Amino acid sequence: MAFNGLRILGSPYTPQFYDWAYMKARSELDVVWQSIPDNVDIPITHGPPKGIMDVTADIHTCKPVHVGSKSLMRHVTERIKPRIHAFGHIHEEPGIRNFGTIAQGAIQFINCDCCEIAGWLVHNVQIIEIPRFKLPTTNGVVGTSIEKHHFVALHRDHVFISQEYCLPQSE
Repeated sequence: MAFNGLRILGSPYTPQFYDWAYMKARSELDVVWQSIPDNVDIPITHGPPKGIMDVTADIHTCKPVHVGSKSLMRHVTERIKPRIHAFGHIHEEPGIRNFGTIAQGAIQFINCDCCEIAGWLVHNVQIIEIPRFKLPTTNGVVGTSIEKHHFVALHRDHVFISQEYCLPQSE
């Protein structure tokens, strides 16, 4: 999907977890991630990449483990290189925090899952500002420009995108 210059792609697939829809064996996921075009600005995947806000308690040992997709991490960081990678699926648990944003290089990783492990809402929408480009103004003020920004709001299974034009903050 393209929205005013932003290229966005969503994928429901995630590593196998019980017998739910859109679950694939880890060995089958590389083909899925390979289908994501290189020029995507914001891939939105159901599950996280390996090592990024993907911690949960192991079902047998109760120790924290990373459960994200290693092949997704490779495609996102080495090939796609988006501005933002948004995902959910991995909920927070007692003593484990996954919700939020982490920057790694030029990529912002966002776990926007808003519920804790039992399904109770614990976080509200995340709004991410994405500066796109500057437009010259005709307001007669020398040396100013108007910046066009996209705002992406991530909440549960919904993505809301809007735009606005604003003067940059004065220094």
